[in-house]
Amino acid sequence: MGVETELKLRWAGAGTPTPQAVAAPDWPAPRRRRLVSVYYDTPEGALWRRGVAWRVRRAGRTWLQTVKWRGEQQAAMAVRREVEVPLAGPEPAPERLPPEARAVVAAVAGRAGPVFETRFERWTWRLAPEPGLEVELALDLGELRAGAAREPIAELEIELLQGPPEGLYRVGRALAARLPLALGHASKAERGYRLAGLAAEAPAPAPWSPPALDREADAAEAGRILTHDLARHLDAHLEAALAGDAEGLHQVRLALRRLRTLPRLLPVAWAEDEALADDLRALARATGPLRDLDVLGEAWGAVAARCPGLPGPGPGFETARAEARAAARAALGGPASARAVLGLMAAGEAARAGPWRRHGARVLERLHRQVRNRGGGFARLGPEDRHRLRIAVKRLRLAAQLVAGPEPRGRARRYLRRLTRLNEALGALQDLAVQRGLAARIGAGAPLCAWLEGRAEGWEAAARLAWRRWREAAPFWD
Repeated sequence: MGVETELKLRWAGAGTPTPQAVAAPDWPAPRRRRLVSVYYDTPEGALWRRGVAWRVRRAGRTWLQTVKWRGEQQAAMAVRREVEVPLAGPEPAPERLPPEARAVVAAVAGRAGPVFETRFERWTWRLAPEPGLEVELALDLGELRAGAAREPIAELEIELLQGPPEGLYRVGRALAARLPLALGHASKAERGYRLAGLAAEAPAPAPWSPPALDREADAAEAGRILTHDLARHLDAHLEAALAGDAEGLHQVRLALRRLRTLPRLLPVAWAEDEALADDLRALARATGPLRDLDVLGEAWGAVAARCPGLPGPGPGFETARAEARAAARAALGGPASARAVLGLMAAGEAARAGPWRRHGARVLERLHRQVRNRGGGFARLGPEDRHRLRIAVKRLRLAAQLVAGPEPRGRARRYLRRLTRLNEALGALQDLAVQRGLAARIGAGAPLCAWLEGRAEGWEAAARLAWRRWREAAPFWD
């Protein structure tokens, strides 16, 4: 049984790519093959539910039977177990498989039949992009077929032949820097099962939980761990965001915000990577307007529930949201997101900076003082000063979460609870300010504007109370 490690990127440019457009001048001539694969399963997808794909592939005059396990997915990189055996013809033969694969397939073989197929041409290059790293890069062009349904295939697969797995991220980032590529989150098997109606479109969004960090480990190691963890969280929610899921978009924005804050808290190897910073900034800017309009839509729904018969927010709202959605989809489904995730996952470790325990305490003390200073005279702060305070509170909260760990107790728990309430109140006031501006710009009407004004008054009182309570909280890192 072998293990396949590969990174998948899909073509995000206009038209269909050609091998000439993909290849760099110093690459060797590619090998070209036509591949036709039929995937077998029961009508309800029993194998796929167990994380197994079973196919028969024709490559020229050769027939191959393959069983793959779903394996581990990490930011567009998949690590899967697989077995492959030759066949005499197109009919599957479970008895020819090794024992483990044979046992899985034989359990359904009596009810299994063709579910979908793939037909594509493949051009492959064997490359050694850096010392100690050898990969096979494949350009696949064709289509998936499930009954009458069709879906195009236009993607690049980078398979690890020799060397460290993280080398695939470096190769992928270099390709995405010169070609219009996006992250390929789904394998051909998963896409085929979706086309056949036997697999969900995307996993449900889930909030990020900070990983447990070894307090005695070096701060640079903590920076690397958090970089990769947040990059995986960003990548895991791109599909949901692209599908129009509001919570998926929210999780993407939170991951981007935390990543952009991380270099201020910890030593990270990518702190001076201006190209990566530009991509993260561009993604944040492209997704902000849609999130604001989604929240305004939720507010309108709350008003409409209290006022039956109230007309909708009008064509201006729907036009603005459609434009914002198109901009967000273009950014999240394009090269910028691929370059960002691949660049983060390729990042190594910064220079050693001492134990995370001491480094984290110093960072918290600095940010704690910054929040107290920016919040002086809280009740008299204007919109700009409130915004600066809100940003400082967000940074402090992220640092406090990291130092306190996933299960804070005692003083750490009390401090975080009060800081979280302050963050929520300031965030709500900022959201309401944006919503009031949007409502006025699109002509949403008096009922919504009045409701937003009333909400702002309530959150103003909550923010003042949260500020007093936080100032009374004792630091937990001294």
